Amino acid sequence: MRNPDADDLVSQPTIKKIKIKEEYDDAPDLSHLGEFTNEFVDGVIDLHEERITTTSWMPRYFVPAYLEAERIKDMRADGTGRPMETIRNLAHLACIDDAKRVLRHGDDWYMMGITAEAEVTYEMGNGCSRITKFESCGIWSVESDSEPRYLDELRIEELDDLKRHLERFNVDTSNFNRLAREIVEGYHP
Repeated sequence: MRNPDADDLVSQPTIKKIKIKEEYDDAPDLSHLGEFTNEFVDGVIDLHEERITTTSWMPRYFVPAYLEAERIKDMRADGTGRPMETIRNLAHLACIDDAKRVLRHGDDWYMMGITAEAEVTYEMGNGCSRITKFESCGIWSVESDSEPRYLDELRIEELDDLKRHLERFNVDTSNFNRLAREIVEGYHP
């Protein structure tokens, strides 16, 4: 039985372990690449005409988020002096690549979320202690095949968020940087 006269908090909470969690996003928003439709509108890619493999239940058209006309305008402004026919072809191929990427989602790439988590322990008195977990806010809609350096930057942002969260709850963070460097080599707050 717990002694009611014992101190509720015998020691400041301390970090036992830190980890990065990368979780599959089961409801991703891929609209930054484009959307499928059965309605013909300006700028669509005809998946049948382009011989892009789709299932029978798939819509026929793909509307890229970054339209071919916008790509052409941007490519003309980049100052490379490419012939207009080359620019049109490159813009068209880029839109097709976006459609193919959406179709490959879940096969060779996926969207995920990244969070940092700390396991914190604190004494309750009378020889009892508890372990609780704190998490960063997390960042979602991260492409799994992003550049490793970019993924490390996101991991570091989540570690920084986690550290602020722990400090807000008066957790002893004196070992945080060491633990964080063990899981993300480039961690230097």
